[in-house]
Amino acid sequence: MIENQPAYRAFRMAHEFLQELNIRWFPVDPFEIVHKKPEWRLVYAHNLAAVIDKDENYLRQYVLRSEDGMAAYDPQTKQYCIVLNYSGKKPFYRLRWTLMHEIAHIYLGHLDNKRDSLSEEDYIQMEFEANVFTAEVLASKWILREMGITDKKDIELICDISGIAASKRYKKVTEEYDYRPSEADNTIRNFEQYLKEITICKPLEALGEFQRFAHVLQELPESGKCSFCGNNQGISPRSLFCTDCGKPLRASLQKRETHCGHINHESAVYCELCGNKVFRIRQGLCFEECEII
Repeated sequence: MIENQPAYRAFRMAHEFLQELNIRWFPVDPFEIVHKKPEWRLVYAHNLAAVIDKDENYLRQYVLRSEDGMAAYDPQTKQYCIVLNYSGKKPFYRLRWTLMHEIAHIYLGHLDNKRDSLSEEDYIQMEFEANVFTAEVLASKWILREMGITDKKDIELICDISGIAASKRYKKVTEEYDYRPSEADNTIRNFEQYLKEITICKPLEALGEFQRFAHVLQELPESGKCSFCGNNQGISPRSLFCTDCGKPLRASLQKRETHCGHINHESAVYCELCGNKVFRIRQGLCFEECEII
């Protein structure tokens, strides 16, 4: 990338934004981001129309000049106002994308330019930059590459974006790269807890659509501790069941009927506490951020 290219500028600032806002989990929630910024205010078009005593068609045509939304700066209140046009008919992922797109205009400094005086070329350039920023924040190709995601349906599910947007990100994620920018390294470190792989005792159906990302480990060759299979991997003083064959390590123990949720040793095939089959999965696909951090 050449640093003076608009695409690189938007990319770099997207990762600065991820660091500044301490974003470390998918899907990224732009509504939560706005609530964290006291100088940003979110307004819905139908509410604004009522305030100025105009109908929504007038608002879209003469104020928003868009079907989706706009952002503006009010020098009197020193606030940025984001107006979203939401009738209840649009899918929520489109609303999220629009909100992040307007946040991009604010963060990239686009509102310093007067919209009415912009040339068509300048306007197209700003929209391009805002789209690059939005895509990299909501679905960073470097995080998705780190996860090994190469299916556009998986991108759509993990990042909660539209199928069209996921298809475009798929092309970026699967491009060949011979480098990784330092900005991407910083973001990957911030997503460490999301990206962490865990071996957890849960029923697969509890993961819903994410269960296809889970995988089970193969039983290990005999080594020497479990009296049934000889395994000694992942067995601790508190272990009740062999983590390789699932057999009880103490007399009279029986496998529990339900999974216990315990996070096991990374090599486990069965849960050491309840004897049920476990699987390996990214922590962020199994838990919400608030459950971990």
